[in-house]
Amino acid sequence: MTQRIDIAGQDRTADTVADIAKLIAKHPPPESWLRAYEKRTASALKTCDSEKTYMDTLIQFLRDKTHLVTDDFPIASRDAAVSRAMVRVKKALWKLLRYQHDHMAGQQNHINALLTSALEFERERNNMLEQRILALESKQEKQN
Repeated sequence: MTQRIDIAGQDRTADTVADIAKLIAKHPPPESWLRAYEKRTASALKTCDSEKTYMDTLIQFLRDKTHLVTDDFPIASRDAAVSRAMVRVKKALWKLLRYQHDHMAGQQNHINALLTSALEFERERNNMLEQRILALESKQEKQN
């Protein structure tokens, strides 16, 4: 089955695929990241068979998705002169305001990392308390 990409009624499959290939070549993701990313999607939470595997999957998913990315991105344009001018304006605005985006993304990344770490800490604390409860119950059963 061949897919076709139509933009403004024109077949733009070849140049769009070429643009995507350039982006992938420019920023190839590490192989380990690809394997981890493929395994950790929100739909993977549906297949968890216990609370422990659910929490493990959720926390790893959160850890993988903690950081916002503010890399440059392609701005779509048509062949019209007005559209090309708008692309130049958008690129200029992005360059002008990029530092604000990076600053806010940095703050959000920090908050995301702290919240994920707090969730991991609470999970470990919960596991420790469960172990203590089991030990106390076992001790009490032996005494009775």
